[in-house]
Amino acid sequence: QRLNRLDGAVQAYEQIQKTDGMALDLRRQAMFKLVDLHVGQGHLTNAIERLQAFLTQNPHDPVTDLMRLTLGGLQLKQAYALSNSPAGLIPPATLALATNYLRQARQQLEVITVQLTNSPYLGKAFLNRGWTFWEEWRLTKEPARLAEAALAFKTASERLSPSADQALA
Repeated sequence: QRLNRLDGAVQAYEQIQKTDGMALDLRRQAMFKLVDLHVGQGHLTNAIERLQAFLTQNPHDPVTDLMRLTLGGLQLKQAYALSNSPAGLIPPATLALATNYLRQARQQLEVITVQLTNSPYLGKAFLNRGWTFWEEWRLTKEPARLAEAALAFKTASERLSPSADQALA
């Protein structure tokens, strides 16, 4: 990776994940490195697929909350990429895809806000959840989404420690 041989780095991390008997911690680290590599190359779909596969194979991993927060954040990025049309006009099929990504992101974040309420990422999950509602409101103009965004941002501001994220919320 340091030599900028990214394809080789991806193959090495994939091999670590596939090796039978490899410690879960090492497989998890390899998965996060793969996600970083894919995001760095602009391959959000590949990064999302890696996270989803790991979560499916390891549903009780100790850092499930971090994985879901990361997955939700990547799905939110996908929605942003689709919804930021230079002319402001979004074709209906693209709009549907963007709102679908927002809902998928929200599902990941709601696992944290509803089930994993002791997570250290709870405040950030509420913040990102607020952004999913905000973006959906921006795209659809449904008033309920704006109200839900406001509530999620308020909750995030109460749960986050003093930081830029708290000020943003």
